[in-house]
Amino acid sequence: MTTITTLEELREAIESGNYNYYGLRGAHESDLEKLERGYLDCSYWWERDEPTDESLSGTCALGVNEYISDEEIFRRYTDARDFYGRETQTVLLIADKNQEYGADENEVILGSNGYGADVIAIVKL
Repeated sequence: MTTITTLEELREAIESGNYNYYGLRGAHESDLEKLERGYLDCSYWWERDEPTDESLSGTCALGVNEYISDEEIFRRYTDARDFYGRETQTVLLIADKNQEYGADENEVILGSNGYGADVIAIVKL
């Protein structure tokens, strides 16, 4: 698994064109257990800060693309690191050819038809 350590490397990965859509995700323990297989499971709908049993069509993340500034990419990285009020040491760059918009600001759902997003790299800025 590749590790990205600079904003320049992160921007290069986003601008590579290998996928249509990219996102930054603060990794759950269950995400880390699945890194070797290269993709994540679908996320779940949350209500009142608690996950429900309702699966989404893909994996949630904070959307990033080549059109936003470096400052905004870094802000979304720090927001992903502090997801749902629990700081994580691991942020993942994930991607897919399909995207939907999520319910929260800058949230995207990457993947489709019950398949989660591919993991591109671990990001440690």
